[in-house]
Amino acid sequence: MFPSPFKFIRKIILILLITSLIWDFPISLNTFFDDVTLSETEEDTDAGYPWVDSDLPENVTVMTKTDPADDFHIYACKDLILEKKYIDGYVIWTSTFGASDVVDKNAMKLLKDKDIPGHDAELVRNLYGLFTDWEARDETGFSDLKELTDPILEADDLDELTDYFLTDDAILMICNFFSIYSGPGYTDSGSYAVYVEPEALLLDDPAEYSDMTELGSMTKDYNEEMFIYYAGRLGITESRARDMLDKAFELESRLAGSMLSSSEKMNDSYIEKSDNEMSFEEISHLTHNYPLADLIKASDLEFDGTYIVSEPDYVSCIDELYTEDNLEGIRSIAYINALLDYGTYCDREACEKEDDISNESYGTDYWYDDEDTAYYSVRDILSEPLQKIYVEQYGSEEDKKAVEQICRDVIENYDEMLSENTWATEETIDSAREKLTSMDIRVAYPDQWNDYSDLSIEGCTLFEAIKKIYGFKKDISDAAFSEEKYSNECWAFDTDVLECNAYYNASENRIYITLAAITDPLYNSNMSIEEQYASLAGFWIGHEISHSFDSNGCRYDAEGDLRDWWNEDDMTEFKRRIDKLDDYLDEIVPFGDYHVTGSNVDTEMLADITGLQCALRMASSVEDFDYDVFFTEYAKLNAFISDYSTELTALQQDEHPLSYLRTNVVVQQFDEFYDTYDIEEGDNMYLAPEDRLLVW
Repeated sequence: MFPSPFKFIRKIILILLITSLIWDFPISLNTFFDDVTLSETEEDTDAGYPWVDSDLPENVTVMTKTDPADDFHIYACKDLILEKKYIDGYVIWTSTFGASDVVDKNAMKLLKDKDIPGHDAELVRNLYGLFTDWEARDETGFSDLKELTDPILEADDLDELTDYFLTDDAILMICNFFSIYSGPGYTDSGSYAVYVEPEALLLDDPAEYSDMTELGSMTKDYNEEMFIYYAGRLGITESRARDMLDKAFELESRLAGSMLSSSEKMNDSYIEKSDNEMSFEEISHLTHNYPLADLIKASDLEFDGTYIVSEPDYVSCIDELYTEDNLEGIRSIAYINALLDYGTYCDREACEKEDDISNESYGTDYWYDDEDTAYYSVRDILSEPLQKIYVEQYGSEEDKKAVEQICRDVIENYDEMLSENTWATEETIDSAREKLTSMDIRVAYPDQWNDYSDLSIEGCTLFEAIKKIYGFKKDISDAAFSEEKYSNECWAFDTDVLECNAYYNASENRIYITLAAITDPLYNSNMSIEEQYASLAGFWIGHEISHSFDSNGCRYDAEGDLRDWWNEDDMTEFKRRIDKLDDYLDEIVPFGDYHVTGSNVDTEMLADITGLQCALRMASSVEDFDYDVFFTEYAKLNAFISDYSTELTALQQDEHPLSYLRTNVVVQQFDEFYDTYDIEEGDNMYLAPEDRLLVW
């Protein structure tokens, strides 16, 4: 299947709202809601080690004591957490909501403004109209989805099903067990490679099939109930639907044993495991039953360059299982995924049912109105045209240039910090500094955009429009791939600049900072130096730079190529320091019997620590710098309220630490924190100097 930028509407919205937990942005200390009345009768809970998980709102009450020496995150964020947790509808809240709210309101106005001229504006208005036209959606119902999926059910044998998998519609929209796409190569980032990866399983993490967790059980319940409902709408009995689910899970259980788990993918060794380079001829000989080479050809991705097969054992396993004996399991997996992916693009009843089943399965209480749902969907499906008209209306060249300059200032200070390193040899430090000074910066929005003038969705149903957009975006990818040399000048195609986000791309040695991330109140020219250093220098830019030197980024050189540029002894010492970080994190218990897995989150924790290390170095040269404001602001950047299922998902499947740990573990590494709050041995926030976790 063509790698989808969206799944179904609920997942789009939950990703946009929930995963603010994992992104790296500044925020001002302003609040965005009216004061609320808090109960004086609540009592503290006492759970977790060494700190309570204050991301869970039930763990913070008006009776919770605050002491910076005991739990700095609660000390800094208690009032903010209490204020937000009592707001109706906000089971999940993150400190990025302020800027997101500004962007969303502005973008919503654009979708409704019929006076904005141009093809891009017309496109996004048309798609928004299709999402909000419930009369037309109810009339179409499941007929378009039925047309897409009936060939799966009607295939008499595996050959006939395979023929359907190789059609244009199926490559765009149907799960055919592989995600095949082009991107920069590992060892030659200036040229394209084609990546061949497994499609996601119904339970997401392959480890769930051998040892199902609480989260896996929630996901299974949701998928089963949702599929049974959708299948019923298409005339399939509950008995047959359950039989299909059984066959799908049985076959996926066999596949899961050949796949890397979520934890393995977050491990430092994943890059080496996944970097399996092959030619097309070698790919052609990998399978005998499964038509992998034919699928690559049908996807227009056959060329003379490099193919990277991330999980060869999976390829062997699917080839072994792709037989007539397993036809029903293969059919069921494809059919179930299609209904789960696209069922909410049908009618109102399906959308409302999805709300009910999701809330019941995950123990949540989410609801979204029609306009919000339509807006987030348009933003995902026609992202680039919406971004372009937003930038034309609200983009600021002045803010863009100002933040670019701040990035350069942080890089300059980071370079000085690297030059002061005492444990690595001059050879390694020189290479690290070369990589740092070669780093490219992309702020706010691109200077180039892809041309959508040949795309029209006039006269389409919603489902037809989505399929047409899918095909058009694939054509854009194919056209770029045909140029052979990799370029990412039109970077809004892959990055939504309306999403509060900042990230480092190792294969480009480049930092990206979106327009939403520099929208007030996340950034403004009136921020104090303490706020600016906590957010821009530390939590944001310094963090992203540090990914260049984490246990994954350090494998790439200044050009973005996968290459070992380390002195061998230095790498040994670097790994020792990472192991020490992992060992410390492994002992943390957020709730119940759930421990943090250090190797899952060490790259992000290292980036947090080193980003703040750089910011503190900058602060040391500022006269009368207010460290209390600085550390408090830094903690508030991590302020987050989560429902239980979201927190459990983050703990088990996210490479980012839980938010309260991104405060407490980070600040306790620095003398300035101890001096500011008189932290002493025996205090809960105390960590002996010899046990501290600075890597760089």
